Amino acid sequence: MRNILGNKIIKRVIIAVLAVSMVLAAAPFMAMAKGTDPEPETKISVYVKVQSHVAVLIPEKKVSIARNSTARDAVLAALSGTGCSLLGDESYITGMQYPDGTRLTERAEGFPNSGWMYHVNGEAPSLMINQYFLNDGDRVLLYFVTDYIKSMDPVDLDKPVDPDTPEEIYYGISLLKSKHGKITSSADKAKAGEKVTLRAVPKKGYKLSCIKVNGKKISGKSFVMPKENVKVQAGYSLNRYTLKIRAGKGGKLTFAKTSGAKLKRKGTGGGISAGYGKTVTAAVRARKGYQFVKWTKSGKKVKTGKYIKISNRKSKGKVVKSVLTLKNVKKSASYKAVFVKK
Repeated sequence: MRNILGNKIIKRVIIAVLAVSMVLAAAPFMAMAKGTDPEPETKISVYVKVQSHVAVLIPEKKVSIARNSTARDAVLAALSGTGCSLLGDESYITGMQYPDGTRLTERAEGFPNSGWMYHVNGEAPSLMINQYFLNDGDRVLLYFVTDYIKSMDPVDLDKPVDPDTPEEIYYGISLLKSKHGKITSSADKAKAGEKVTLRAVPKKGYKLSCIKVNGKKISGKSFVMPKENVKVQAGYSLNRYTLKIRAGKGGKLTFAKTSGAKLKRKGTGGGISAGYGKTVTAAVRARKGYQFVKWTKSGKKVKTGKYIKISNRKSKGKVVKSVLTLKNVKKSASYKAVFVKK
């Protein structure tokens, strides 16, 4: 009997222990069900430095940020209270605005291949700045480069400067776009006094008319770099061709025109200046006692084709007026209307 009671007591104790254990094990899940984080948020410490290509904007400083923060979060924390702000969107920084309102942005004047980049622990991550999550103790550097094609590395602004060595100052060269051609330069920056060579390439049907540096025409295709950034622009003009159109004996040239240009000489002959690819129209009439026979070019009869059209108006079976239309002009030429006596 005593053994039976003893066994019952032991069983009740075991059941009670199991019940308490189950409650304790379920407690965290019950807490989570109420919205409580079982692992409170912790902070991490990272170091941030911001610099342009000429000056350190924010010396390396220690900032405290939430765990699972990104490199962008760390930069924003470092900029807080400085008056500086980032430009661009969450994933891509296009510029920095300073407290006085001035900005240093990508493709800044004089630096067409410039932009903002970042390093973490001395290396360039392959992720966007808002996708790189930091660890405690990481070091972030946000910096500006003037030519990422030549080098993506930051300028070493901590390197001591030798007072006996004069600083080399480079000035930027911006190439302005043109609708009718392009221009290239032997360098995108140069020191004052250095020679810069330019190469202009006009589009088909155009020719180079001038090159301007900071709004002033230069002679030739090179210039000496001044002590300032420069803007280079090439001007192009349409190639023009002379078309000599005349009426032979017995005929009269009544009009000839192209793109608003008027006949240079009336009567039996006229010369027209036609731009590349333009259309020229000329008309002749037969004088009394004559009739139109044909149009010729360099002594050979002209026939209607893809770029040449001849329209004749007749009266009583005879051509009294002939219109010559020349399309897509690309070279100079001479045309003559031939007439014979009736």
